[in-house]
Amino acid sequence: MTGYKNLLEETRLMASPPETVYEWLRARGDAQIANGGFVAKDGIEAALAKRKEPLALLGLAEFGMNKDVAKALWEKVQAKDDPFQCALRYAMLSNRPAASMHTWTAFPGGLASTKDGLDHWFTTATEEDLSALFSNEFIPDEVLRDYFEGKDTWKSLGETHQLLVLSTLAGNPRMSTRKRADGLDDWDGYTDYMHRSVFDAAWNLATWVPKGTYWAMALGELFKKMPTQSHSLKDPLAVAKTWVPDPADADAVKLESDLEKQYGRLPPWSTVRKGLARLAIESTPVMTREKFFDDPDVAVRCAAYSSLNVPVDRFAEFLNRDGPRFFIHAVANARLWREEARRSALHQAARTTDQADKSGSPDALRTYRWYETDFRKSYPEWFKEEETPETPEIEDDDRPATKADARQIVEFIAARQDDALRQIGAALRPLIKQVPVIFWVSIGALAATLYFHWPR
Repeated sequence: MTGYKNLLEETRLMASPPETVYEWLRARGDAQIANGGFVAKDGIEAALAKRKEPLALLGLAEFGMNKDVAKALWEKVQAKDDPFQCALRYAMLSNRPAASMHTWTAFPGGLASTKDGLDHWFTTATEEDLSALFSNEFIPDEVLRDYFEGKDTWKSLGETHQLLVLSTLAGNPRMSTRKRADGLDDWDGYTDYMHRSVFDAAWNLATWVPKGTYWAMALGELFKKMPTQSHSLKDPLAVAKTWVPDPADADAVKLESDLEKQYGRLPPWSTVRKGLARLAIESTPVMTREKFFDDPDVAVRCAAYSSLNVPVDRFAEFLNRDGPRFFIHAVANARLWREEARRSALHQAARTTDQADKSGSPDALRTYRWYETDFRKSYPEWFKEEETPETPEIEDDDRPATKADARQIVEFIAARQDDALRQIGAALRPLIKQVPVIFWVSIGALAATLYFHWPR
């Protein structure tokens, strides 16, 4: 945008209500995410920062992309007991447009005056601060990788906040996608490497974080949807075998046992092993992957059910062996929805699971329908073979008889001059609503015969 256009835009926005300013900032932020390459050096945000309306300031915090303006605002929103300052701070930490910009080196590092200042901020950050920051899907790869490698940010947090960050990241789309959140395809080799390095560092958490139930809960959720990309974890199954409760920890053993009895689910420690087994499957030659179906660890078998093309002729065997766990993990496997034969086998598995359910509230068929609806919407081409063919045009003479047709027959008969036919019509009229249409087809034939052959 040229200088005079910037000035016109700035003047218009300064004279606009705060609602207009907020929507303008949001639209510009959305454009940055969609197209990239924007650099906020036009001075408009600096002018808007002079406005005091809460909504305009919130727009700058949530969508602003000028680093200098953001740093000045950041210094003013550090009070933990002021609701409005907290809201602005959360908005700045979750600011997606700013985090997506290459000019923002190591977001949120650009907010602090010095690296030491940022490190200190992490030591005083609230749970809401950390949740806002680590739910931002554009948080830079460098920040995530350093965190997963146990560097400064990790060390500045206590165990409770370390677990909170892992749980927050489990729901961050960044940790479940192989591609950039903005959809742009301008990656060079280094960018692609950095993106993958985040997953590599996250998988390696299983090799060094403390072994405990809370850690198993956090890692299990993180590993559920994370892409199986790791170049440095050479033997995931060996690591998986270390994720079992300590027999001396009675509480952990009891909790794992109690949760294991719940319908179809894997308890926390088993969920970590399942995630690592998914990683092992990915690095195993395709021709030898079937061995995972028969692993002695149910968590490894569940990884196979949720990742591989389950042979149709073994569905009954797996269902008999692992019950609802087989169905729950298989039904979420996209590979099994691509072909009609496997979908039918899944449907039968759902019926069998419900028939065996003693809880009084069978849920497998409902789960099957939910996934079916989702996959039909996302991949309609998989279901083309099941589409109902178009109904052919029907000639008028070929259409089936209806009660309206029957009524016409009766009225026709009742209108005849012949006393006998009138009497038949009058007797039939009350029966129109009580007798099936097929009966009236016969009556029509009878009436026609009577009409054309009745002696006159």
